[in-house]
Amino acid sequence: MKRTYLLSTILATALSTQAQAQDLVINELMQSNVECIMDDIKEFPDSWVELYNPTDAAINLKDYSISNKDKAKKAYKLPNQVIPAGGYVIIYCDKEEKGLHTNFRLESGKDGKLYLFKGETIIDKLEGMAKMPAPDVAYGRKTDGSDEWGYQVTATPGATNCGAVTNNILGTPVFSRNGFVTSEDAAFQLELSLPEGAPEGAYIMYTTNGSEPMPSDATEVHPKTISITINKTTVVRAKVCCDGWLSPMSSAQSYVFHPREMTIPVFSIQTNDKYLNDAEIGLFANNNSKEDKKTHDWRRPMNIEFFPAEGEESAFNQLGELRIQGGQSRGNALKSLALYANKRFDPDHKQFQYEFFPDQKPGVKKFKSFSLRDGGNDFGDLYFRDAIIQRTMASHTDLDWQACRSAVVYINGQYMGMLNIRERSNADNIYSNYNGLEDVDVVEISHEKVNGVDQFIEEIKEGTGDFYENFKTFYSQTGHTKAEYEEWIDVDEYLSVMVMNLFYGNIDFPGNNFVLWRPNEDDTESGLAKRFRVIVKDTDFGLGLYGRANDYNTIDLLYHPSNYPNDNWAFTEPATRLIKNMLSNQELKNMFIDKCCVFMGDFMNAEGTGEIIDLIKDEAMEEFVAHRNKYNSWGDNRNDINNKFENAKKWLAGYTESGWWGETTVHASRTDNFLNHLSSQYNLGTAFPVTINKNVTDMPKTVAVNNIQLSSGIFDGKLFPNRQLTITATAPEGKIVKGWKVVTTPNSGSSKTKEYEGNTLALTPTACKSMTIKTILADATGIEEIENSSLHNTYSALYDLQGRKITKPQAGQIYIQNGKKVVIK
Repeated sequence: MKRTYLLSTILATALSTQAQAQDLVINELMQSNVECIMDDIKEFPDSWVELYNPTDAAINLKDYSISNKDKAKKAYKLPNQVIPAGGYVIIYCDKEEKGLHTNFRLESGKDGKLYLFKGETIIDKLEGMAKMPAPDVAYGRKTDGSDEWGYQVTATPGATNCGAVTNNILGTPVFSRNGFVTSEDAAFQLELSLPEGAPEGAYIMYTTNGSEPMPSDATEVHPKTISITINKTTVVRAKVCCDGWLSPMSSAQSYVFHPREMTIPVFSIQTNDKYLNDAEIGLFANNNSKEDKKTHDWRRPMNIEFFPAEGEESAFNQLGELRIQGGQSRGNALKSLALYANKRFDPDHKQFQYEFFPDQKPGVKKFKSFSLRDGGNDFGDLYFRDAIIQRTMASHTDLDWQACRSAVVYINGQYMGMLNIRERSNADNIYSNYNGLEDVDVVEISHEKVNGVDQFIEEIKEGTGDFYENFKTFYSQTGHTKAEYEEWIDVDEYLSVMVMNLFYGNIDFPGNNFVLWRPNEDDTESGLAKRFRVIVKDTDFGLGLYGRANDYNTIDLLYHPSNYPNDNWAFTEPATRLIKNMLSNQELKNMFIDKCCVFMGDFMNAEGTGEIIDLIKDEAMEEFVAHRNKYNSWGDNRNDINNKFENAKKWLAGYTESGWWGETTVHASRTDNFLNHLSSQYNLGTAFPVTINKNVTDMPKTVAVNNIQLSSGIFDGKLFPNRQLTITATAPEGKIVKGWKVVTTPNSGSSKTKEYEGNTLALTPTACKSMTIKTILADATGIEEIENSSLHNTYSALYDLQGRKITKPQAGQIYIQNGKKVVIK
C-alpha cells in the first residue's frame, strides 16, 4: 500500500552562519539531481552545491576549495571566477574535474559530508547529512545565509532560497492496474488515486507523453481519483503534490498494445521528448555522426520498464539514465543506447536486477548498466554479426564477452523497432560477471583519424595506467618466453581472441575495439590473477560485412598492412606489436596455430557457427521483419532477412557461383581459405583431413588436442603435417581409456591401421591423404581403481603397459602394479 511519510529531523551539523557572515557560505545542495538543473555542458550533474556571498563585496573563488573530505590538500580548487555581493554560484559535483565541476559527487546515502575551504581553513561545513528523501529534493538554509536548515519545499539553485523547509514527504499515487504488454484488444479504464494518509489539499498530476509531471507543464491536475481510458499504447507518469510538502519523482506504468504476438521481451522507456529531439539538447537530434561522440555524449534521465513476456507485469520499473552509444553507428536511423542504474536515483535499485541471459550466462543478474544495440556497422545488413561471432566463440572457449538477446523497444509509447540487449564492454561487464568486482584497471584502445593519419588511442577507463605502461615496455621487446608473457596477460584467452577476429575477418581490431582489464588483487575465489584479460566487443566487420569475400587474408593483413591501404586502420605497428612479438616465440606461435586448427575442427566452422546463426534467427525473426519494415519500407524484407542469414552461412561453408554464360566458380570454405593463409605465412605445408571420434557411439568423457579441450570430444577438421599431435582423453564412469585406433590413408597406396595403448596418444604425422582417430574404451570391471592422492602410501612401483617405470601417473591411464592392471581415478 502506498503511504505518505514524515521524515525524521536532519541530524547534520553546520558552522555558525553568524561567525561566517563575512565570507562565502554553503547555502543549498542537492544530493541527487535527476532533472532539476542542467549545467553549462548540457548535462544533468549528479549533484550540486550552491555557494552564497552574504557580504557587500565581490569574492573571487580562486582562493577557495571544496571537498567531501576534511583535508584541504585533497580538496577541489575552485576556478578564477567572481561572485558579486549577495550573489550565488552553482558548483557541479559530478567528477568532471574541470572549472566549476568537481572531482567528487555528494553522498546520496546517510552520513554525507561537505567542506568549504579558504586556503587551509574550513570556513563552512556540513557533516552527518541524512540519506536523501528522494531525487531532485534540495537541502539548504531556510533563507539565504540563515542558521536554520531543512529540505526545501522548492529547490532554488542560483536564486534566493524559498523560505520554506519541511520534513514531510508525500507518497506515490495508486494505479488500479500495473503495466503490461498485450497483442489483444484490451481497452480498460485506469484509475489513479491518492495514497493512504495523503494530506488535505493533495492532488495528482500526470502526463502521457513520457515527461515528468511538473506544475510548469501543461499537465492535467486532478484531486482524489482520476479515470483514464487506455485503448492504445499509453505511458502514464503520475505524482502526488501538495503545498508545503515534498513530492518524490513520479511513478510510471506502460500499457503496450503490441500489434503482433510478443515473441521477444519488450522495453518501455519514458523521458521528456526534448531530451531526445530538441535541436539544442536532444540526444537523437545531436548524435548523427562519429564526431558527435566528442561533444554530445550526454546522459538524460528516464524511467524504464522491462516486460519479459506478454501478459506479465514488468520485471523491473525504475529511474535511470540513457545516452547514445557507439561511434560510426550514431548515423543509423535507430541509435544504440546505454542505460544506467544508480543508487542516487533509487537506493533500493542500485542495479538492474534481472537474469537477461539465462541460456548464455546463467546466474548473472546484476547490471550497473547495459546496452540496447542497433547492430553497429551491421545495422542495415545482418544486424547480428557481432552477436553470432561472440556467442559462437564463448560457447566453447574461455572469453570475457557480451551476451546478446533481442528486444522490442518503445520510447514514450512509440514503437522504435528491435534492439539487442547487450552487456557492456567496460568495468560494468566485470562487475556483473565477477561477483561485483570493482577494484580493476581497464584500458581501451581505439582508432581515430587525425589529419588523415590513423591514430592509436589508449584511454585509461578505470584505475591507473601504471601496469599497462610497464606491460607495453615489456612486449615492445622480443625474446620473451611464454611463462614471462603469462605474468602480464592471460595468454590463452588473448590468443583465442586474436584467432576469433582473424578467422571471422573482423578487421576493426586490434587497433580499435580492444579492451584490456585486470584485477588489482589476486582473486582466489575466481582464480583471477593480477594480469590482463580482454573483453570482446564490436566484431561487426566479420562474416563478410561490406562484401569482403571469405578468402580475405587477415593473416597477411596482420603482417603486411601496407598491402591493404583501405583496410589497415586497426593494423598499425603500435596496434599489432603485441601479437607479432608474441608470435615470434616458437612456443606461442605453435599455440596460436594449434588454436586455429583445433577450433576450426571443433566449432569455429560452418556447422558450429551455423547453429548459433539458427538460434538467433529463430528467436528474432518475426520481430526482425517488423523492424525492417519500419526502416526499410521497400521490398520483401522476410526474404531479404533469410538471404542475409544464408549469406553468412555461405561465407563460412563456401558456395558455387554461376556466371552469366553458365560457367561456375567454386568458392572454398572459410576454414580451407584460412588454413591456406596460415600455411603461406608460416610455411606449414598442406593441411590434411583428420577426424577424431567422428560417428562414434561409445564416447569418452573429455578429449583434448594439444591441450585444447574439444567441445564434445569430436574433431572434424584439418591439421598440418610434421607437427606434434598429442591427444588425451578421460573415460566416463565405469569405463577406462584403453587406447587409440589410428587409420592413416597415405597420398598413394592403401590405408594403414595401428592401435596405441593408454589415454594419451602422441604422434608427429607426416603428410597424408587423411587420418581417422578413435578412442578405445573398455569396461573398468576387473581393473582396480586407485586414488592418485593415495599413491605416496603405496610402496609398489607403477609401470606403463610397455614396462617403463612411471613417477607421475595420469588420471584415466592404465598401469601395472604388482603384476595387476590398475587405473588412476
